[in-house]
Amino acid sequence: MSTLALEVQRLEDLRHRALTRLVPTGQTSGARGTASAALSALHELASSPVTAAEALAVLHELQVHQVELELQAEELRHARLELEATLARQIALFEHAPFSYFIVDAALRMVETNQAGVRLLGGERDALIGCDLTSFLQAESVPVLRQLLAKAGDSISSSAVTARLSLVGSLRTLFASVTRDPLSSRFLVTLVEIDLAG
Repeated sequence: MSTLALEVQRLEDLRHRALTRLVPTGQTSGARGTASAALSALHELASSPVTAAEALAVLHELQVHQVELELQAEELRHARLELEATLARQIALFEHAPFSYFIVDAALRMVETNQAGVRLLGGERDALIGCDLTSFLQAESVPVLRQLLAKAGDSISSSAVTARLSLVGSLRTLFASVTRDPLSSRFLVTLVEIDLAG
């Protein structure tokens, strides 16, 4: 047997003996004892002149592993803070955008809207959620928006069309854009008022 194979076998034997000491009698072979039991076993191995060097090697390995875990935890905390900041920024951009945004399902029922959408349609946000967006459109604009939704559903690219929206007895001309959410069955409908007088 080669020197390398003997060293691997010795380390595996040492690990097996350490695990044997850590696993209480009657438990399965994969079970681990408490941290104090692990430290006691390591101390016992370090106390013997025969196994002291191996115990120090295992202790060093554990310390390196602990530092690696601490570094990974720090990286995860940092990544989480970055993701939370990005999410907060995106929510603020959506909520305070100058255009009316509506997240709708395939039946054009509103799931979410931003402040501009609430102002455009009037009423309260909670009352708008679940309403059919087409109920706010002129009759001739409904099939146009439905076709736009179907077209957006067939591709990931954005599509756009002009539609009319009727509010409180008046007509407003709006530019409507629909984009499919690639991660769900929902769509982002953007409505921008066109000032025909200007």
